[in-house]
Amino acid sequence: MQPQERPELNKLLFIILLLCIIVPGLIYQYIVQQKQLQWDREQADLLLKRQKEEQEFKLLSSVTSPERCTELEKRLLLKLLTNGFRPEEIYFDIYFEDNLERFKRVQLVLTTSVGLIVVWLQVCSGLVYAKKHRDVWVQKQDTGEMVKILNPIKHNQDCIDTVINNLVVSDLPKSLKYQETKVYSVVALCGDFEVDGIKLDQDMDNQNPTPDTPPVEQTDFLIRDWQVLEALQFITHNHEPSTIEHDKLVHTILQQAKDNGKEQEIVLDHLKQTHDNFHKYLVK
Repeated sequence: MQPQERPELNKLLFIILLLCIIVPGLIYQYIVQQKQLQWDREQADLLLKRQKEEQEFKLLSSVTSPERCTELEKRLLLKLLTNGFRPEEIYFDIYFEDNLERFKRVQLVLTTSVGLIVVWLQVCSGLVYAKKHRDVWVQKQDTGEMVKILNPIKHNQDCIDTVINNLVVSDLPKSLKYQETKVYSVVALCGDFEVDGIKLDQDMDNQNPTPDTPPVEQTDFLIRDWQVLEALQFITHNHEPSTIEHDKLVHTILQQAKDNGKEQEIVLDHLKQTHDNFHKYLVK
């Protein structure tokens, strides 16, 4: 019996030895292939990311210098540019001179078929105690700390007054007609927050008005940042057309205000004014 079993044992040992040689090689080859596939995917993702960043940089550069934007502002501008707004309709980070030779910053002005839309982004967090006519809102943080912010509704209305005043007081001959220019306010709140004391606009109807649903004459909006496009569509679909979108005077004045933002002295002067004004409210 024993001599007859040895060939089978040798055969089994040969198979085991062969597997010991082949299997590690196959495993190694599989690992190398997977690493290569992973590297290829990472390179493809990196290439797509670079292409996207280059496209976004090019889009932003058509409106402003990307260095002048926060990440929230960049997202908003890109959203506008990829949803039908042309660069020449968007005036971002613009500075107007007032009658005291000081400069006031307006975050964003859009020229549309129904007039001008002034947009302000406000970062909020925690529980926000808000009243429409109060100068300051108070945020209660998760830590219990109370943090003050300027009322963004009043702030954006100040921006609107600044824009209108600069149109009206212009020495150009057509300036008087801008006294009745339609200007709309969109205040968009960003971040993780809840609001107490004031109601945010909800469920805006984006459809064009019909005889059965007449236009809604709402001119100011308080919304969450993801509703900006919805609010803009609501405004353009529910108000009478205006010629201001194609008015060269308006674009001349807005372009000058945009160019002011390139002057470091003007920007620093505005920042100092903002700090001084906010300090007055902090000590109240």
